[in-house]
Order: sequence, then structure tokens, then C-alpha cells
Amino acid sequence: MINIKYAVYSTFILLFLSFDIKASSLWEELPQDIITLTASFVRIKDGINAQLVSKRWHKVWNNDYIWYEYVQRFPGHERVVKEVNENDCSISPYYKMVFKELLTLKLIILEKLNDGPVSYTSDISGDGKTLVGYTLNANLQSKFIPFIWTQEEGINFINAAHDKQTSYTASISQDGKIVIGYESDGRTSNSYKWTQQEGKTLLKKINIKDKNYAYTISANGKVIGGSIHLEGSSEIGTACLWTEQGEIKLTKLPANLYKSNIVGISADGRIILGNAHEKDKPEYSRSFLWTENEGTILLEGLTQGCSTYACGISSNGLTVVGYAYDNIADAYRAFTWNKKDGIKSLGSLRDKHHSYATAVNQDGRVIVGYVKDRHRASLKEAFIWTESTEMLSIETILGQKIPKDTLLTVATSISEDGTILIGDAHKGAIWYAYIPRLDILKQEGIPLFK
Repeated sequence: MINIKYAVYSTFILLFLSFDIKASSLWEELPQDIITLTASFVRIKDGINAQLVSKRWHKVWNNDYIWYEYVQRFPGHERVVKEVNENDCSISPYYKMVFKELLTLKLIILEKLNDGPVSYTSDISGDGKTLVGYTLNANLQSKFIPFIWTQEEGINFINAAHDKQTSYTASISQDGKIVIGYESDGRTSNSYKWTQQEGKTLLKKINIKDKNYAYTISANGKVIGGSIHLEGSSEIGTACLWTEQGEIKLTKLPANLYKSNIVGISADGRIILGNAHEKDKPEYSRSFLWTENEGTILLEGLTQGCSTYACGISSNGLTVVGYAYDNIADAYRAFTWNKKDGIKSLGSLRDKHHSYATAVNQDGRVIVGYVKDRHRASLKEAFIWTESTEMLSIETILGQKIPKDTLLTVATSISEDGTILIGDAHKGAIWYAYIPRLDILKQEGIPLFK
């Protein structure tokens, strides 16, 4: 019986040999404990026949159970297993091929959707299969039309109530079955929920002439959040929720907060994330968390008295991401926040550039967003961040996968496992990418990116 502990470590040698690494540098990049365990497993000692060593290596490398155990360490392996199985499940060792696919970068660029000149992404379903966004109508250039896209079915459009309206998707449930958004003609604004079975249904208003905007939906699809501009009110917006039963209710925020909206909801619908302004300091934005039992928690800023803008919350409700003004850097900085550690700046790809975090995966370990040149706002670059790798350019990671003259400007959303990313590119295109978990690769000692 092969000792699994030693055998799993030995798979590292195969992995390193599969990359373009010079022999002289191979052992320098391997942690010492891996070298020791690997050597002890194959019994490389004086007098051992080289042919015997070779046979033992071959036996380990082609033991599918070892590969099966190893791929369990990598988020996203369930999706890759299904994809590989659909193509060819007869190849042996099967999980060795799965592991190879787990390390394979993928990028899809989508251009001129519905013949429109520009498109934008809004969200990706938690399972990473369904992308939603909106594109300029080819016939009515000033109007946007929302769409749903999957690799299997391509693009489908959600038509607005009438041609005079511009319509947007905002978010999607974990399983990709419920899409929410809003549509407006300038005078009115109506939020909607869409499903394949029921089509589009408008969300309730408190008064018939209210303007409402749905921005986010819980992973389970039961709670929708956004803002409402009440008829006759001087306030620009008030944070509100729509329940599974379709009822609308205003969020019970402290009296000194106004101009509020909801931008994120935990998977179970219990933790609400939003932004608001304080009446005595209207020039500053404040991010908040709200629950039925605990009420409102205001998030501190990177610098006291400066604005924070929350953009997303992890499905488990523990991690918040967004951007805040940093007086020391004299720039906006992407941040991550949790109750234990408070707020933390993620820095920037370049010292003088602003950075903005837009989304976070299920457990808060992978964050995406973009950086922007403070002098030329049109110059943007998408990033991905983990604790162990810090901020990295997505363009640098994908490298030659990116077509010539294509720039990945913004990363807008990420799947729950942290491996599927979507975003916008320059010249009106959008992108969908698979990037293996960088933090897990580093933990396992795999130098996928140089």
C-alpha cells in the first residue's frame, strides 16, 4: 500500500517538471520538507538501482487515487471535474488530467453584443456559470438592454417594458436562476426580478410614483436590496429591502443617516451592507452593516473623517470590500474589513493610482477590483488580491491569453470559490476568465506565475 502522505508530496516533482523550469533551479524552488519526504519515499540512497527508482516514480505519478486526493485541495475542482468528464472520462489517470486543467488559465472576450458598440458586466452567479450585464441597443444607441450569458447557451436578452426605457441588470442569485435590475425612462424608475419560467415581474413600490432601484440579491434569491426615492420626498434615496413574498420595507437606520442604499446581502439574507451620509457631515459617505437583531454598525474609514464606499460582502457575511479615501496616500484605496481586524488598505498596483475593490468571494479570501490613474481617469487596470500574494494585475497573470490590443480595465465580480472572474475591457468589450486560486498555489509551492 502506497503511503499517501509521502505520495502526495511526490506529486510536486511531477508538477514542477511539467513547467518550463531549468533543472538547476528546480531544487532551489522546492521547500526542504518536500525534498526530504520525496527522497525518503523513493529511497534514493547509495546502491539503489536507478531503474527501480524510475519505476517507483512512474507508479506514483500514475496512481489516480493520489491525484484524486490532491485535487480536493483546490477550490473549483468540482466544476473542472464535470467539464473534463463531459469531454473524455476514459483517459487514465483521470484526476491527473483534472489537475492539469485546474492549472490552465482561460479567458473569453465578448465583443459587440447585439451589434452594440459597448457592453458592461454586472455580476456572476455564485457557481460561476452565468454572467449578467447590459449593452447599448444597436437600434437605439442611447438605451441599454440587459443580457444573460453562459458558455453553453451564449447570450439572451431581457427586453425592457418599452423602447423608451433603458434597462440594467444589477445582480444574480447563486444558482443563476434569478436576475434583478431596474429600468428607467428618466421620469420613472422600476425595479424588476426575472426568471426563465416567469419572465420579468416588477417589484413593489410604496407609492405608485416612487422611483426604486434594485442593486443586489442574496445568494439564495430570497432577499433583494436597493434604494427607493419616495414620492414627495426631498431625499435622493432610502435603503430598502424586498422580501421573498414580494413585500417592500424600509431599512431601519439611525435618524442621522440619509441618502442611503443597499449594495450587498449575505447568502442567507440576514446581513445587509450599504452606504449612507450623515446629516451633520453630508460631504462624507459612510458604509454600514445592518441586521434585524443588532441594528446598524458603521464601518470606520482608513483615515478618520474620510469617506468609505462599500461595494460587496462575502456570502458568509464576514468580509466587506470597497474603497475609502486615504489621507496618507492622498488617494482612494481598495479596502477589506471584518469585525475582528477592522479596515485594511489593499494598496495599489502603482503608488499614485487610486484603487477600488468591487467584489469578494464566499469566504473573503479573494478580492477583485481595479486601479485608476489619478490624472487620466480612463486609464484603468483590473486586479486580483489575496492575503499571500497581495495585489496582482490580472493582465500580467493571463499574459498571452489576452488578444493583442485588448486591455482588461475592470474586474466587477467573482464566483464563490474565487476562480471565475468577470469584468470590462476597453473599446466596449467584456471578459470572462478562469484563474486558479493564487493563495492555494502559493501554499502548495506551485510557481504557476513568475
